[in-house]
This record gives sequence, structure tokens and C-alpha cells, in this order.
Amino acid sequence: LDRIDDDELPRDPAYYRALFNKLDKEVKDSFYGKKFNLRVQENLKAIAGTQLPSISGQNVDGRPFDPLQIRGKFTLVAFWRSLNKESAQEMISLKDLYKKHHASGFEILAISFDKNPERWKTFIQTNDLPWINICDFEGASSPNLEKFNNDRVPFYFLVGPDLKIRARDVRISELPIYLKEYFSGRTGPATGI
Repeated sequence: LDRIDDDELPRDPAYYRALFNKLDKEVKDSFYGKKFNLRVQENLKAIAGTQLPSISGQNVDGRPFDPLQIRGKFTLVAFWRSLNKESAQEMISLKDLYKKHHASGFEILAISFDKNPERWKTFIQTNDLPWINICDFEGASSPNLEKFNNDRVPFYFLVGPDLKIRARDVRISELPIYLKEYFSGRTGPATGI
């Protein structure tokens, strides 16, 4: 159990939970068993099929985020930071997809891990990011990172109208495929959409 690395476990935590459940009670209660069980439980957070975790943060106007803003919409939850060049560029690149699909029910919830409110607001206004933008200004200490079991930016989740996670670790290049599947009403076997 202690040899399963941190890259392998997140790929299929449900498999490892099922494997763990088959172990003898003595193994489960051992030091390594308890340690492994904690790792599995951590990796089961925010996986496809689970309810969207609570999100803390405020929008540019200072109002707190309300999940009703995205209920009923197919939403890309985007973790980013204005000082992270890759995630900043990807946020700007999302504008065309947003404009094309927003009227059909596509939304973006951009959760920033900036610490400086003015830098964050300036980036959003300068680049005209029209979707829901929130930040809690706690940077790497943000509780949103833990709730989503995520430690990097950029990082993307897809959330259905029912506020259940449909896909985790979505790549921007794959997003048009997810949107096409969702809006055409087809169910993708690997995506859970």
C-alpha cells in the first residue's frame, strides 16, 4: 500500500477504495492501512459523479459566490492565477468558446488563487473576462484547493446542471468535444456526460 505513488492513486481512487475494502481488518487497521485509507479518501474528493464541493470566494464586486449562479448550466470550473502565465493565457483563450456557447447554457466559474485583489481585478477587466470570476485571496492556502483535491493551476472540472462533477482534469483542447457531446445530448462513455 505504501508503494502506490501519488501519480497512480488519483487516476482511479474508486478502484483503490474497492481494493482496500477487500483487505483483512488487521491490514486496514495497521499504520500503513490507515495511512493508505486517508490517501484514498482524499483522492475521492471532487471526482466524476460527486456533488460540487462548497466554494468560498467573492466576485469582483465583493459579493460572495452563490452556487445558484451555475445551477442549470453546463459549467467549466477553472482554477487559475493571474501571475501564472499558462493559466492566464488559457483564461483569455476561453473567451471564444464562452461567446459561442454561453447563450446555450455554458458557463465558466473561474476560481483564482491570487492574493492581491487589485492585480486580480485589473487582469479580469483588462482582458474582459465575462464569466463568473471569484477569489478568496488566500493563494495556495485557499480551502478551495483542498475541497477539490487540487494543487495546481491551470486545472479544470466540468460540472453539470445538477451541480455534479462530470469530468476532472479536463484539458482545454478537449473542451470543444465535451461541449459538442453535451449540447448534442449524447452520452460519452468515458466522460460520464
